[in-house]
Amino acid sequence: MFVQRSASLKTGILVCSMLSSLFAYESSLNNLVVPSTIESPSLEATFEHRFGRALGMSAHGGSIMGGANIGLGMRGEIWKGIGATFYYTYRNNEFDGAVTYSQSVDFLQLDILGSIHAFTYQKSEWNNFRATNAAYDIALQSKPLLFDHLVLNAGMNYDGYNAHVGLGLGTTVQIIEKVALVGELFPLIPNASNVNIGSKPCFSAGIKYDTYGHHFKLSVANSTELGQRHAMLGTNSKNVYFGFSIQRHVSFE
Repeated sequence: MFVQRSASLKTGILVCSMLSSLFAYESSLNNLVVPSTIESPSLEATFEHRFGRALGMSAHGGSIMGGANIGLGMRGEIWKGIGATFYYTYRNNEFDGAVTYSQSVDFLQLDILGSIHAFTYQKSEWNNFRATNAAYDIALQSKPLLFDHLVLNAGMNYDGYNAHVGLGLGTTVQIIEKVALVGELFPLIPNASNVNIGSKPCFSAGIKYDTYGHHFKLSVANSTELGQRHAMLGTNSKNVYFGFSIQRHVSFE
């Protein structure tokens, strides 16, 4: 009897260990900011690419390889939940820097993030005027649910330049080990008086392959913009665009 219970206990521990390994070093999404769960000190580098040609365009419209929006990012976890991020976006020659704080709230089964951003971008390629202001994020992420196969996300952003409150919802569903489906929806708070705010909510969906130091993602979205703040401003596009991203995590422990 003792041997059987011991064997069952070992099996249970093994199963739990396998399930906990289904998610890699962190559960990230396409645009939505997520609370950091990586240990400090560490760094994460990000490369993103969104094609400028819509899927299904005819030859007269060019191929999906024509035009692009590219993002380069670096995130550092410094000390006890305090971090910093830097992100560059090619499309608007945009620079964004932020200070972040992440905290795990175990009794709520949530991870929480707050961040303050300073950003500047070129509003038009026809002149050198740059929009400069601050933005503020709050992000929530559930602990893994359904035997570690589901993670839920929610986020809110205040864009100081556009005086706009944005919302975002996201989910990650593990289908097999190291492979997950991800989805995002950004419910739009309309503002007809602001030309920078679109008429339709942004969405994205994709598939992600995780290792213990990488995230590889293929995605589709109804906007060529990159990042949470832009997604929360909505879009006027009726098209869908293909993209991909690579994230690399390096720990210094």
